[in-house]
Amino acid sequence: MEGKNLTRILRVIKSLSIHPSYIPFYLRYSILNKKEPLELALPWISLSAIKFLDNYSIDSKSEILELGGGGSTLYFAKKGAKVTCLESDELWAKKIEVKSKELNISNIDLKILPYNFKKLESFVNSKFFEFIGKNKYDIILIDNYEEKIQLRPKCFYAAEKSIKPGGIIIIDDSWRYPELRENNSAKFFKVFKSIGPCRLGVSSTDIYFY
Repeated sequence: MEGKNLTRILRVIKSLSIHPSYIPFYLRYSILNKKEPLELALPWISLSAIKFLDNYSIDSKSEILELGGGGSTLYFAKKGAKVTCLESDELWAKKIEVKSKELNISNIDLKILPYNFKKLESFVNSKFFEFIGKNKYDIILIDNYEEKIQLRPKCFYAAEKSIKPGGIIIIDDSWRYPELRENNSAKFFKVFKSIGPCRLGVSSTDIYFY
């Protein structure tokens, strides 16, 4: 999250005071950790959101769409779900593929669909964006690559048309997109703000329930 270093440190202290049980995790998987979320098979989202997903019903009947892959891809697949992962970076996709083979995971449909992240109009006409509306899913995770131009809000509204009744949409780094909390078609949403794996600061992940 944005802010000066002191502000970020104070956020961490406050977060850990609210969730003292997260302290060992923070020491092991944030401060002392040298691995990527992909190597840990953990989603690169807030830990409180991961804790929620740990207890959420995900099994072989679950159909999941990921916009942007990584540790979350392996996390969902290890639960037995059918995971369709859209990845824009070929080299990163290769890493996901190699790691999934190491873990003997075969229930991932990895699609490499590059897009222009510098032009919004080009992005919404890309095969990556168009794929979002092709099927219906139980869970959609929005964590695709973007820089200065925000692409994820467009993905969110497209995802709302592709989520099954009773499903959830997860959007990472949700502090960047406060407008989504004001304008959505979900029954309700929850903000999960905490420390997370492989990051020194606090972030937020929003989960929308349909």
